[in-house]
Amino acid sequence: AYVCGYFVEVAQFGNKQISGNSDNRDGFLAKFNKKHQPVWVETMTGSGNDMAFNLAFSADSNLMVYGNLENDLTVQGETITAIGAPDVFVAQFSRLGKLDWIQKAGIDKLDHSADFMFAARFNSDGEKIMARLFSESEQFDYYGLTAEPDGSALIKESFYATTGMNNHDFTAYNTGSNFDAGAALKNVNDTLVK
Repeated sequence: AYVCGYFVEVAQFGNKQISGNSDNRDGFLAKFNKKHQPVWVETMTGSGNDMAFNLAFSADSNLMVYGNLENDLTVQGETITAIGAPDVFVAQFSRLGKLDWIQKAGIDKLDHSADFMFAARFNSDGEKIMARLFSESEQFDYYGLTAEPDGSALIKESFYATTGMNNHDFTAYNTGSNFDAGAALKNVNDTLVK
């Protein structure tokens, strides 16, 4: 199983511990084996609030992850920067957890005060090939990340409602000393499937 999300300061996945930047949110991507034990965990850290919140497998079985960044974001030594406003990113990883590429959508140049919708497409090499802004009345049939058959990545989102860029979507979990991330993620998944 693969899972992405965010954590604050420190997160423990079985015997793997990751650290972030102070009290800001930082993203993660993790792979678990059939026994719910972590195989690898990668961080996505920056000086602002950063989250990973959507996964998809590309046509060639690579793992794509989509999320947002507030200022800068570093993944395996690669850094992208949002200038003036938050942005969103797409990254592609191998199934072994190696970063192939990471790219931002470029919505940091737009006014985020209205609930505009946007779509952006990245080719299989991570190059942004399209970005388009829509009015808030646009109704997409699906929001988030889609891996297209040609290997490209397509994201469709709303500035306010779905990208995590507002300040009202924080959920805190009391992890305590007996918290088992694999079991907790499986329970949430089982509940959503039901």
